[in-house]
Amino acid sequence: MTVSVGTDSVISCTVTNKSGEFKLKNIHYKGDVSVTLSYLGYNPIIIVLKDSNKSVNLGEILMTEKVNSLNEVVVTSQETIEKYDRTLVFPTSEERENSSDVIGLLNNMRIKLPGIDVNEFARTITIDGKEPVYQINGKVEPLSKIRMINKNRILRIEYKNQADIRFSNDGTNGGVINIILKENFDGGSLHTRAGVTVTTPRMNSEVGFTYNTKHSEWSLNYDNVWRKSTKQYTDNYESYIGNDYEIERQQIGLPSLFKDFDNNLSLGYTYKHNRNTTFATDFGMRYHNVDASDEYRMRQIKDEQTSEYIKINTRDSKTLDPTLNLYFNKNSGKHTVEFDLTGAYSSGDYYRSMNYIYTPDKQYIQNNKTDNKSYLVSS
Repeated sequence: MTVSVGTDSVISCTVTNKSGEFKLKNIHYKGDVSVTLSYLGYNPIIIVLKDSNKSVNLGEILMTEKVNSLNEVVVTSQETIEKYDRTLVFPTSEERENSSDVIGLLNNMRIKLPGIDVNEFARTITIDGKEPVYQINGKVEPLSKIRMINKNRILRIEYKNQADIRFSNDGTNGGVINIILKENFDGGSLHTRAGVTVTTPRMNSEVGFTYNTKHSEWSLNYDNVWRKSTKQYTDNYESYIGNDYEIERQQIGLPSLFKDFDNNLSLGYTYKHNRNTTFATDFGMRYHNVDASDEYRMRQIKDEQTSEYIKINTRDSKTLDPTLNLYFNKNSGKHTVEFDLTGAYSSGDYYRSMNYIYTPDKQYIQNNKTDNKSYLVSS
């Protein structure tokens, strides 16, 4: 960073060290002088000193990034930067304009993201067929929060088609999508979406609100899925081959009931003290209710003997799962300190009944009921 002192002309000039510190000595001038701090890609800062004959400690000075200027430089020169462990991809203005939201933006950028598959209708993303890890400014987030990002706030995508070491033990993680947002964004954004099918009662919707001011960000996200079917059929055929016999089992579906109501609510707060220090907390709540009754006509053949019966499986489950997450990240340049603590509580009831009806007088019934309460703390 360059530091210069002057009035109408430059009196003295210097550059900062690696830590951003600087000193200017022997500045003698009657009247006001101005200290100008400049660095490529950042807004210059001008500080006016009333008396140049006294020693002055300017303290910590924070510079703000030239977001628009940086985007123009990157887009005209290089939209993709290959690092040894990841790829940095910068969205173009054309890709932003042709996208309705962040899912559409990733779909338009997929040619620069090898292995990614985006389904805009189903609102899903996979990397080489596996679920990726999602991050916002390096913090792991659920896909529901990714979907709520204002596409115009995205500065770049840091993309890996293979998961980091800390995620590699989970076989579902196909890679990492880290979305880096622009800093110093004041204002709010609202995102809503709903989908309804015509032939079968099915609806999914989501709404998200984010508000930024100075160093703070508040977010509210809610999404749900509601499905109901009163005539659901499931057919199946199985064959068991033993040493001395063979069993054929045919399952013919009868009109069955299926209801599913899934709700997810999350409240978040993020405080970014500076570009190297971040604190965030998120509270989530999930309520899931499933009520189903599967009915089949079964036909079993063993050694040319045929038996028929009706199989009825019913299940009813209700779960309530609150979670709380605390996150802290401090990057000193050479070292990074990261703290991520999650606490979760799960409460729910599960009931299952299996009924095999051979004749009105010959039935086999088995009922199971589970009351679940569990705790989880991870870091």
